[in-house]
Amino acid sequence: MYHLLVLLLLCSSGLQAKGEHASRESFRLVGRASRCAGTLEVKENGEWRPVYGVFYFNWNLKAADVVCKELDCGSAVSVEERKESSVRSVWWIRPDCVQSRSTLRNCVVSGPPSSIQDLTCSDLLLQPNISVSSSMDGVSEAQQQGFQVFRGSTFTISCSIQPQYPGGFFQLTFTSSNSAHNSTQPAVNHSAHFLFPAAEPAQQGTYSCVYHLYVFSHNFSSESRLLSLTVSDLLLQPNISVSSSMDGVSEAQQQGFQVFRDSTFTISCSIQPQYPGGSFQLTFTSSNSAHNSTQPAVNHSAHFLFPAAEPAHQGTYSCVYRLYVFSHNFSSESRLLSLTVSDPSSNPSDPSDTSSNPSDPSDPSHPSHPSDPSHPSDPSDPSSNPSDLPGPAPFIFGMVVLLSLTLLLVITALSFYCKASRGQKPDRPRNIVLVYYKRLVSAAEGELTEEEEVQRAE
Repeated sequence: MYHLLVLLLLCSSGLQAKGEHASRESFRLVGRASRCAGTLEVKENGEWRPVYGVFYFNWNLKAADVVCKELDCGSAVSVEERKESSVRSVWWIRPDCVQSRSTLRNCVVSGPPSSIQDLTCSDLLLQPNISVSSSMDGVSEAQQQGFQVFRGSTFTISCSIQPQYPGGFFQLTFTSSNSAHNSTQPAVNHSAHFLFPAAEPAQQGTYSCVYHLYVFSHNFSSESRLLSLTVSDLLLQPNISVSSSMDGVSEAQQQGFQVFRDSTFTISCSIQPQYPGGSFQLTFTSSNSAHNSTQPAVNHSAHFLFPAAEPAHQGTYSCVYRLYVFSHNFSSESRLLSLTVSDPSSNPSDPSDTSSNPSDPSDPSHPSHPSDPSHPSDPSDPSSNPSDLPGPAPFIFGMVVLLSLTLLLVITALSFYCKASRGQKPDRPRNIVLVYYKRLVSAAEGELTEEEEVQRAE
């Protein structure tokens, strides 16, 4: 317990003494390349001296931990006792200070050279640096908001550390929501560079540099801050639209677009102005085939003409804009456009298509309408001649004729009977019968007799 109380006294002495410096400023580790390793010294009366190892007190890792933590050097890795080679004095810590908790001024006394303590803490190494450089954006140090590279561009992540010890190696750690892996390179001039030839979305995530070193018979490591890297497209997303000679223009929609067979249609590709030049590739995919067409971008657009729509044109289209800039090839694809080709006569969704209502014969476009010259009457078709249709008029006309003939026979018989009984010639009654017959026939056909015409004229 004695050595723990001594170290606590060392750590708190600056806080207990009014006007004294903080405990971290009252002791230190010196003699090595790192502030977290070396000989333990205490400052008193403006003079730094090694701490004397009292003969009944042996330093161990638990005691050294107090010093390492107070120096913000992690935990103790090793503690060694060695003889002081110089003739300088050391500081003795009187045992009575443990109980009185006096200030450091009252606890330490000067003494002759003796054995001193060498401590090594876990944070022996400085923190390495991490940076990223892109072929388009230069160099950026690790920042909280991260760093952005464009898809397809070349970028390099560099790890470096301030010179302390020769050798060692760097480990680049990568973590994303889907994976985690590491890459290792030896430290050359206290740095290492990890090259990524073409940025891809799979490289989006969090990176850090870990420096590893074997020294003082122990392995040490130190990790940099985190760097968040995002991969985005340099180019905006192009637009795709289709225009038809019958239906105007339609943007790409989920439900697609319909054109009529043999109609002219055009698929247009366009993009917001960013860089001059480039080209558009119209990609086509169907259940049976797939092919591409390419046109240069003129005023940031291209138009693909289809003179006559065919069923083979039915499928899915997209526009891919390609551009070479900053010594790299970049591309960006539009949304998909689904195109269907149908016959105008079989389009039930078109209200102007009268073929969807064939039961309306009053429509001039109906095939049976007599005013439609494109549908001439067929003599063999009974429906093409209204007079051939069955109805009441032919029946009435037949009855009238039948009744007229019957009446004619009756009159003729009566006429012959009268002549025979009176001894007259049959010429005049026969004329009378003919007159009556003409009147009956004219009445049945709706015509006027000669007498009726004369009476009407008068």
